[in-house]
Amino acid sequence: MDLKQKIHTIVEEILSEDLFLVDLKIFNKNNRSKVVIALDGDKGITLDQCAEVSRKVGEILENQNIFTESYVLEVSSTGIDQPLKMKRQYLSRIGKKLKVERLDGSVEQGILNAVAEDKIVLLKEEKNKKKDNKKDNKKAKPEDLLIGIAFSEIKQTNVLISF
Repeated sequence: MDLKQKIHTIVEEILSEDLFLVDLKIFNKNNRSKVVIALDGDKGITLDQCAEVSRKVGEILENQNIFTESYVLEVSSTGIDQPLKMKRQYLSRIGKKLKVERLDGSVEQGILNAVAEDKIVLLKEEKNKKKDNKKDNKKAKPEDLLIGIAFSEIKQTNVLISF
């Protein structure tokens, strides 16, 4: 088992059921390693939870002498500006506004309405139409505003934050 696999296993074993590992990177510069662990949770993640995971992972790394040289351990949440990488992240963002870039370069925006086994469903927002043009001022049916996007078509998805 390589180093990344060992650390991945350690992290997975200590996480509570509602937390999950999103990304794990190991950098080595000037004989000093840096381990960067990005976590998320079904209900979000707190700073205290990150600190607890960091403490537990650090203890295990020390006890098992995983690193012979000095290293830095960084445990954090994925951050609101980071793209979604896992289906499980989508589940906790139902009701949030997303920007989805497809592999073909097209972009969709809308409220995450549902997450299925192989796709997500966005609820597109209706465009405001001119009030004085009564012919074209028909309200779209909700089903006309739903867009299914297969996970296999998604290049990147970001949560849009509104202030």
